[in-house]
Amino acid sequence: MTELTGSDAPESTQHLSVQFTGRPGEYFRIWIVNIALTVLTLGIYSAWAKVRTLRYFYSNTSIAGGHFDYHADPRSILIGRFIAVALFSIYYFGAQYFPNVSLLILLGVLLMAPWLLVRSRSFHMRNSSFNGIRFDFKRHYAGAFKVIYGGVAFAAVSLGLGTPSALFWRNQFVANNSAYGMTRFALSGTSTAFYFIYLKSIGIALTVFVLFGVFGAMFGKSFDLSDLDPETGQLVVLLPLAFFYLVLGVYVSVRQRNYVWNSLTLGNNRFLSDLSVRYMIWIYATNILAIVFTFGLMIPWAKIRLARYRADHLTVEMQDDPDAFAAANTRDSSAIGDEVGSVFDVDVDLAF
Repeated sequence: MTELTGSDAPESTQHLSVQFTGRPGEYFRIWIVNIALTVLTLGIYSAWAKVRTLRYFYSNTSIAGGHFDYHADPRSILIGRFIAVALFSIYYFGAQYFPNVSLLILLGVLLMAPWLLVRSRSFHMRNSSFNGIRFDFKRHYAGAFKVIYGGVAFAAVSLGLGTPSALFWRNQFVANNSAYGMTRFALSGTSTAFYFIYLKSIGIALTVFVLFGVFGAMFGKSFDLSDLDPETGQLVVLLPLAFFYLVLGVYVSVRQRNYVWNSLTLGNNRFLSDLSVRYMIWIYATNILAIVFTFGLMIPWAKIRLARYRADHLTVEMQDDPDAFAAANTRDSSAIGDEVGSVFDVDVDLAF
């Protein structure tokens, strides 16, 4: 595989900002049509809706004037979804009459997890491009098997203490098998950073529980939940709890995302992510409130807002000469798209 080497890199370093130019009004029109057609076609149009949505977000994301694009054929996605629905239907109805059949299907899906991870990531990467050059993902099934089952086994044997390592291994596997044109990504660092993130989140949780305990001891007698009707009492308890889990989840997600991006390289080039935990909490909390109080009509606004903030806080530190880098990745890049069109479209959530 042809790659730029260190000797090809210029002495100067360029900091290229990622820009997102999508607008809520534009995306709202796409979103509302997608929902209407998906309902009218009993879900069949959902595959086309997904492609339209991704193409909009990709085409409105740029780096130094270059734009991303998404090329997936909705029919391939639809076939994958039909297969998924068929398997789920067999599993659901089989559980009612033939429990052994459902158990075999569930076991089969679990055994297919590494294959699904590789195929889904390959489908997504090979249908994505930047400046006309496709991304790629190496189909390393043995590595996927090791990452998934090895990670789960390690986390189980360690009674959950190995979970940060398992998550880091998954991110590293995905990064190290991804490429842009002929140049591979690489994720450096160690799982130690993930452990610190989870330890800090545990510290935050313990602090909050202590504060709630102190608050309850001081004001519990003057504030009796039994004086409230059941619905109000549940809200008083559940809303602070939901907000607490939101804060904790955002903290872990943002810290992991920043670490992964900041440890990621592409040739001689690296990435800088500086998302703020506090601001992300603000974005998620206000997005949820806006969506709830508008009965979902503000979903497009919330998605555009989140995408713009993430883009504004991601920078590419370019050490390779942009023209030479593009030329190096254009060579033989046609071979990358040979197997585009996997029938399975299974989203695997990753930190980046």
